[in-house]
Amino acid sequence: MWKSSRIAQNILREQDADVVHDTMGMLYPLFRKKNDYPQVRFVTSFFILFGWRLSHVWNKYNTFRLLTASSTAMMYPNRWLERRMAQLADHVVLQAPGLIDHLASDVPSTRNKTHVITNNVDAEFWTPSPQQVSNGQLNLLFVGGVDHSKGFFVLLDTMAELRNRGVDAVLNVVGRPNSIAAKQIQESIQRLSLEGTVRFQGRVNREELREIYRSADIFVYQTVNDGSPRVVLEALACELPVIGSTHPGIEVLDSEKRFIAFSDFGDVKIIVEHVIDFLQNREGWRQRAILGRKTIETEFTS
Repeated sequence: MWKSSRIAQNILREQDADVVHDTMGMLYPLFRKKNDYPQVRFVTSFFILFGWRLSHVWNKYNTFRLLTASSTAMMYPNRWLERRMAQLADHVVLQAPGLIDHLASDVPSTRNKTHVITNNVDAEFWTPSPQQVSNGQLNLLFVGGVDHSKGFFVLLDTMAELRNRGVDAVLNVVGRPNSIAAKQIQESIQRLSLEGTVRFQGRVNREELREIYRSADIFVYQTVNDGSPRVVLEALACELPVIGSTHPGIEVLDSEKRFIAFSDFGDVKIIVEHVIDFLQNREGWRQRAILGRKTIETEFTS
């Protein structure tokens, strides 16, 4: 943090820069000295809002539990840093309009200085498979952090309900449970008898992940915790049908609901109905996926 600020400060002294842009609070020491540079605009970007997470996502856990778990211990200092950076910045950048209220609920002074720049991906790399692949068994895919804030327990209930409806499906998961959720996830899998239905993969590289997208039938992503999740854009770019929650960072990708099948967070019934509809109308879903790919190419490509 201090080294980054010293480097940026040297650049300001040696060059005629008029904007300083920070992410992750790495330039906090420099932001504290912003009055020394009246000609410079100080901008910060946030991707995950820690204040929102603590008050709306992780609020059912006590502070001691969060501070002593390796996966959540840094959220309190990160919230402090987020607040300070948001207060000091001349402008704040978020990834979706709906996230402005999320940040302002924790730092009210940001409301009138927050702007939106949407997420994007490399659509020349994230491309669909040259040929359609299907092995008969329905392949649902989830990519990301595995905990309750990403709707993972919702997906487990969804898989159990699909089995009860006679659907032969598997859930492939690229990601690992965090330290708080790991035990509960394993217990839920055993309780629902999903041991052979839910398959975990560890870290993969970009090329491997692209092939995983290409081999899936549906990408299912539930969240109350993200900015604008890049994995949803990657799935859309790979022409994969997407079922997503009505989260601002996902809704911004398809405000008219033309190609993403939305559900409220945790609504197992609606998610299951979307999957059943996919099985009954694959061509319609394929056309929606094509439209999703075209939208990424024209509006959300780096």
